[in-house]
Amino acid sequence: MKIRTQLVIVFIIVSFLSLAVVAGYGLNIVTKQTRGRLETSLDKEVISLSKDIQGWLGGKAELVDGIASIMGGGIGSEVTPEYLNRILLNEVYQGILSDIYIGTPDGTMIDGSLWVPGDDYDPRIRPWYELGSSNNTAKYTLPYIDKVTNKLVTSVAKGIRSDSGELLGVVAADILLDTITNRIAETKFGETGYAFLVDRDGLILAHQSSELINTNANEIEGFSETMTEMSVGSGGILSYSMADVDKILAYEPVEDTPWILAVTIEEEDALGELNNIIMIYVVVIIAILIIVLLISYILANRFAKPIKDITEVAQKLSKGDLNQQIQMKKSSYEIMELGKAFNLIAVNFHDLIKSI
Repeated sequence: MKIRTQLVIVFIIVSFLSLAVVAGYGLNIVTKQTRGRLETSLDKEVISLSKDIQGWLGGKAELVDGIASIMGGGIGSEVTPEYLNRILLNEVYQGILSDIYIGTPDGTMIDGSLWVPGDDYDPRIRPWYELGSSNNTAKYTLPYIDKVTNKLVTSVAKGIRSDSGELLGVVAADILLDTITNRIAETKFGETGYAFLVDRDGLILAHQSSELINTNANEIEGFSETMTEMSVGSGGILSYSMADVDKILAYEPVEDTPWILAVTIEEEDALGELNNIIMIYVVVIIAILIIVLLISYILANRFAKPIKDITEVAQKLSKGDLNQQIQMKKSSYEIMELGKAFNLIAVNFHDLIKSI
C-alpha cells in the first residue's frame, strides 16, 4: 500500500473517531436538554389544566359551602324542594348543575329537582351523604351516570353543622361534567398529544376517544402498570409503551377530588426536534469528513511527492545515469535534508566512477 494511501486512511480514522466522540457527547447533552424541555412543557400543561378544572369546580363547591353556612342555625320549614329549585333554576347554574338536595339525619330528602323519592329511599346510606357527614369541607364523590339526565356527574357535598358541631344534615349538588370533559377532550399537544381524566380506580371520565369513556384504564393493554403508578403518585412524568409505540405522560391529581388528569404524547412526535438535530449532526459530520479527506489527500500527496521524486532518481542512477540530481522544492526540513544527502551521494558516486 502506498504511503499516500496509508496517510489518508490514518487521517480519516483519527478524524472520524474524534468527531464520533465529540458528536456523541454533544448529542447526549442535546437529548437531555430536549427531553427536559418536553417534560417541563408537559408538566406545565397538565398543571395548568388541572388548576382550570379545580377553579371551575371550586365555584360550585362555594355554593354548597354557602348553603351549609346559611343553615347552620337549623334547617327551617322554609327549606323546601321549591326553595332549592329556585336556586337550581338560576341562569348561572343552567347546564352546569342538575340537582341540589339536602338529606337529614332522620332520613328526610329535600330535592331541588322536585324529584319525589320512594318510601324505601334513605339518603343517609348514599355516598354523598356519608362523604359530607364525615368532612368539614366540601368534597366530591366519584363520578357516576345520573339516572335523571343520563349524563356523567359528580356530587359535591358538605355537612350542615350547628355552632356546637352537631350534624343537622348534608347539602349536595350534582355537577354535570360535560364542560370539563369537553375541555379535556379538546386539549391537544403536538400532533399526537392529548389529555384525559381518570379517577383513582382507573375509570376514564374524559378522553378524546369517546368509546373509552366509562371504561377502565387498567384494562387497556400496556397501560395497567402506568395507571397503578398514577393512582398512588402525587404527579410527575412517566414513560410507557402501547402497541409498540413509546409514549411520555405527565399527570397531576386534581386537588380536592378523586381524579387524576394526564397529558400524553408519542415520543417520536415529542422529540421531533431532536430528530432534526440528529440529522444536522449527521450532515455536518459527513461534510467535515469530506473536507478532512480532501485536506488529508493534499497533505499526503505533498508529503509523498518528494519521496516519489527521490525514488525515480534512484532508479535512474541504478541504471547508470549518473548525471541525475533531485530538484529540491519547498518541503519539510527532513525531506529537504534527505534530498541534499541523496544529491551528495550521487555526486560522490559520479566522481568515483569517473576517477576509476
